[in-house]
Amino acid sequence: MLAHGFTSSALFALANVTYGITGTRRLMLTKGLLVLSPHLAALWFVGLVANLGAPPRINLQAEILLIAATLASFP
Repeated sequence: MLAHGFTSSALFALANVTYGITGTRRLMLTKGLLVLSPHLAALWFVGLVANLGAPPRINLQAEILLIAATLASFP
């Protein structure tokens, strides 16, 4: 829950920064974001990977424990 709180807050903050730069919420109009701001695009990538539970992040540990607990509950 703690990892979800950090990653989801980071993604909402990035969405606000992207909106501030582009002035729109439409994804079709933000296609050139990588060219416009490569650092922001890299932060988006890190935030999304962290939210998915990639290996160096804490979400991976939570998902492994969840799967282990689910499998252990079946006889």
